Amino acid sequence: MQHATLTLPSFNRHHFFSGLKYAFLPLYCAVVLSLLIDQTLNSKIESILRSSDGFSQTLWFWGGLSLLSSLLFPVLLTLLCCFFITEKIKGLSVFEVLPFLKNNFEMTFLESVRAWAFMFLWFFALFLPLVYKFISYALTPFIVIYSKNYANGEVDALKASEKVSREFFLKLFFLLLTFYVLLPSISTVVFDEYKVFRFHPMQALLVACTDAVFIYIIHFFILNLFFNSAYFKGEQNGTHV
Repeated sequence: MQHATLTLPSFNRHHFFSGLKYAFLPLYCAVVLSLLIDQTLNSKIESILRSSDGFSQTLWFWGGLSLLSSLLFPVLLTLLCCFFITEKIKGLSVFEVLPFLKNNFEMTFLESVRAWAFMFLWFFALFLPLVYKFISYALTPFIVIYSKNYANGEVDALKASEKVSREFFLKLFFLLLTFYVLLPSISTVVFDEYKVFRFHPMQALLVACTDAVFIYIIHFFILNLFFNSAYFKGEQNGTHV
């Protein structure tokens, strides 16, 4: 991973729409692909469960693919958002997204899996600690991508994410609540039947547009918080916070 001095984004209206102009199509394609794969795998799993032959060992195979997909695509979407929000402003070509993904995907994925594993353990404790850990680890991908201390092996990504998230915990809570709970719940109630491509292909493509924009917006706001954190500013100034 390369962690050169970062040109900080302005996070104003012009920056928002400029980034969205380039980010929308890649995000949209990734969302559509994610939905198609998810629906295909779920259809396979449902057909096995409903089969008169009873339980089949292939269920583990399709279930494993479904789990892998649910882990891979959030990381991919986050990296795409990061590139177009923070890297494209440097005047880079959109084709530079591939080296960016190559440099950051592996460690971002591994640290994200670590975060999900710890949250899974908290699932067996209490609901509120699970929510707290979910918010605390929400910044893990950004630590991996932008933290020089992490690149130098000086900090643990999960612990650093907890430290940064405490600076604006309530703001982060309401952002995650809005974009990961409230809006998806409304979308499910209103558009759920139109998300299935094999029944409503055109409507599903339109719903995917909304999903892509929401994904961009949540990452735009969270990155704005992250770059204004004392932790990140401390790194930029060569001090430890």
